[in-house]
Amino acid sequence: MLASNSLSSPERALLAKVDSTVSYEEGMYKGDGEHYFKAGLSAIRCKSNISTLVESYRQIGQGYLEYPEVPGYGVSLTSPEWIRDQTRLARQLREVYFKARDWDPQQDVFGFVKK
Repeated sequence: MLASNSLSSPERALLAKVDSTVSYEEGMYKGDGEHYFKAGLSAIRCKSNISTLVESYRQIGQGYLEYPEVPGYGVSLTSPEWIRDQTRLARQLREVYFKARDWDPQQDVFGFVKK
């Protein structure tokens, strides 16, 4: 991957410093190291659009910014109120658990059951 023409010089320098050992327990790692590192680099590349994500979050309580080179992966900001509003609209779920920052200290955890 370090020899790839798609990498900028700063990206190549960053990857050269990173330990390429990935734990099999890492949630995003699916057995493809190149995909894993591309997702990380793509996250860094999307920083220039972060204001769009934040603005959406401020306006509606939710924002999503997909990583440019890794479809299906991205950065999400979602307020607990937005989640609750969506479940009320669905009318099929009842919240039974909530804990802020319970998973990977930046992610809230909800538990729902069918009504």
